[in-house]
Parts: sequence; C-alpha cells; structure tokens
Amino acid sequence: MVIVYVRFKLSLLFVNLSLSIVFFSYKANFIKFLLGVDINGNLSTNGDCVKELFIVEGKSAASTIQQAMHKPSQNVLAIQGKLINAEKATPAKVLSNQTCQKIFQSLACGINNDCNPNHLNFSRILLLMDPDIDGVHTRVLLLTLFEHYMRPLLDSGLVSIINPPLFRIAASTAPNYQYAWSEQQRIELLNKMTKHDDVEITRFKGVAQFSVTECIQLLLHPDTRKQINIQAHFSPA
Repeated sequence: MVIVYVRFKLSLLFVNLSLSIVFFSYKANFIKFLLGVDINGNLSTNGDCVKELFIVEGKSAASTIQQAMHKPSQNVLAIQGKLINAEKATPAKVLSNQTCQKIFQSLACGINNDCNPNHLNFSRILLLMDPDIDGVHTRVLLLTLFEHYMRPLLDSGLVSIINPPLFRIAASTAPNYQYAWSEQQRIELLNKMTKHDDVEITRFKGVAQFSVTECIQLLLHPDTRKQINIQAHFSPA
C-alpha cells in the first residue's frame, strides 16, 4: 500500500509539474503575442489586428521605439547591415540579401507581380530613419527597394516617412523644450529668445537619443508626429 501510495503521489506531482510547464509556456507565449513578438522572436501581427510597422536602423533605435510604442497597434522592425541598391543590383543579389529577405518576410505581401497590398501584414509602413546623412541614404535605398519590388504598396499610399526633428532647444525661461526640423527653424526659434536666456541646443543624430516621451510625441503618435505620405511623390509606373 505504501508503494502504491508513493507512486500515486509521484504521478500527481508529475501531472502538476507538466501542467505548470504548459501553463507558464502558454503564459509566456501569450505575453509575447500581446507584445507583437512570436515564440521565435520574430514579428507577429496578432491575427487580424491593425498594426503600423516602423522600420528603423539598428537595435538601439528599435529598443527605444519598443519602450514608447503602443504595442497593440504598433510594431517595429530593425534593419542592420548594408542595404543593397535595388535599382543597380541584379534580382538574384536583391533576393539573396539578408536585409531585403527580412523585409520581404516581415511584410508578407509578395514581391514584383505577386505583390498584393491586401496581403500586407500591417496597416501602414513607416520609415523612421536616423536624422543624419546615413539615415537619408538608408531611406532612399528603402524607397528604391519598394519602388522596384513592392511598387503597389507605394501606389496604395501604404508607405510613409516619419520626419524626426533635427534640434532640441532648451531655454532657461521656457518651461518646455522646443524643436526644430531645419537649420532655418532653429535660427528663427533662437531669434525669439531673449538675451537673458541660457540656451542649450542638442543636435539629434539617432532615434536612440529621443526620450520615451519625445518618441511618443514626435515620432509615434499619429496626431503629433510629422508624417510624409510617399504616394504623392511617385507617379504611376
């Protein structure tokens, strides 16, 4: 009887342990599902949930955006390494490029003649590059890739640019920061300040420099971010 009882207790312990593992595995995957990450660490679209996709440069920028974004409706894709010039490169080189492959797989809408905006994993694609010369170059290469391999996304108005400010201006007499998106705007803001102001100017060079609050206000929130729709800049092919 003692042996049977011990075996019974061990069986119960095994069952409880198995259920615990299943529960915590389910819980972890469910949390990742809510965060927009699947069990392999890849992008997830939460089924039919409408999500914006921000494409950024590197892990630091992605980490900053992840902290600030509204996870149920926004996601981020970090691209790293050299992005190929889709206008000059052969199709074989484009399709074998790891960064291009990552973009194609994440969007899941097909390429070339098979590109269908209705199959896009996201409601909108937002290019959020660093506010420096490298960011400008990356943005041009991305748009070139879309134009040559996923042109219907551009024609459908599904691709936009997020324009981050270049300067943060802190004045001793002003309660809040002021921001400038150009050198001319920076000069105009400085001219409005008094000679008694102690002024500190920050030149942004990367998305990772923005605070969470700044990311929400200046880069992520649809009502306050500066967004450029690409559709108007591309004539029909």
